[in-house]
Amino acid sequence: MLPPIRNFFVKKIKPNPILALWAILPLFFLVTDFIKDRYNNYKIFRQVFYHLIEKLPIYSAYPNEYHDVNHYGPLFGILVAPFSVFPDIVGVTLWNLFNALFLYYAIVKSIKSPERIKLVLFLCTIEMANAMWSCQFNSSVAAMILLSYHFTKKEEEFKAAFFIMLGFYIKIYGIVGLAFFLLSKNRLRFTKGVIFWGSVLFILPMIITNPQYIIQSYLDWFHSLEGKNIQNIGLHSDQDISVPGFIRRIFNLESSSPLPIVLAGAIATAIPFVLRVNRQKDEHQLQLCGLLLMFPVLFSSGSEHPTFIIAMTGASIWLSRNNHINKREWALIIPFLLLFSGLGPTDLFGKKIRYVMSSYSLKVVPFFILWLTMFYALVFKRNKILVNE
Repeated sequence: MLPPIRNFFVKKIKPNPILALWAILPLFFLVTDFIKDRYNNYKIFRQVFYHLIEKLPIYSAYPNEYHDVNHYGPLFGILVAPFSVFPDIVGVTLWNLFNALFLYYAIVKSIKSPERIKLVLFLCTIEMANAMWSCQFNSSVAAMILLSYHFTKKEEEFKAAFFIMLGFYIKIYGIVGLAFFLLSKNRLRFTKGVIFWGSVLFILPMIITNPQYIIQSYLDWFHSLEGKNIQNIGLHSDQDISVPGFIRRIFNLESSSPLPIVLAGAIATAIPFVLRVNRQKDEHQLQLCGLLLMFPVLFSSGSEHPTFIIAMTGASIWLSRNNHINKREWALIIPFLLLFSGLGPTDLFGKKIRYVMSSYSLKVVPFFILWLTMFYALVFKRNKILVNE
């Protein structure tokens, strides 16, 4: 599915201080994670593989192994298997490094300008660190959506469909890549690819288990996500850092359904795709990808602090559209997007600040304002979006 890894590293990875920082961060978090025992998420991920091969329920609680429960699809057990065989001290490091390099790979494949790549990497660094701090998989989710876009644009719809369905079977979010159907020049091939990979990836975990167990696991997954959603939309949840969550908590609407706001967000995201269906300029369509990357984070009850690497990747695509950022933009980006949203919920700020941000889902506000700006530009200023690639 991918070009030879060796060729990519030889041709594409060039000296870059931000990439070097991304590669060093796993070593830093290795120390902090083990000192503070903050790698519980990795314990959950690692055990998905072992529970899978032992045919144990992968969505049940295992308090002797880790806190919380797994919310990733059965296919995730196969993806995490290579990391699970190592001692935790090695597995955690490789896991964080893999997620960082995978997103780097997707960014380099999707963006042509070296200057722009550096800007995107820089802007994503804080959210990348947030994702690594929790050993999260969200960087790879962003990578899969980006690669879905890239291969659609390259008229390699079969590869695009692979990443769409891979993302869907692991963490649902990847399904938003189906929107790239509207950008495809060969929609029949796109459709065939989705059907093929949807079937293959559904069956794949059955090879190491059995069909009955996997089908039951998918049903259990659906019920676990349903239960998690109900839990997340409570006023005191650490998740639901989303537009519906912000509105619910500001107005104390504990029993309100997020569905109307989610549907409104989905329709709004779809509008510029429909308007752009006959426009083939790369920059316009890359901005559509950026808008799409932000949607599942801004409108999902499952959004939490480390999830925003996905939204930040989309935001960075917009912010770097001129291959540079002027002083006025920096004056907004640094205090609001990087410091307030990026670092506000971390230990760098006091408990009171973190409590207020969590209680009202404030992290989402700068991202939502930026998303509205992108939507307005893509719909009403279509001829003023610069083409720099």
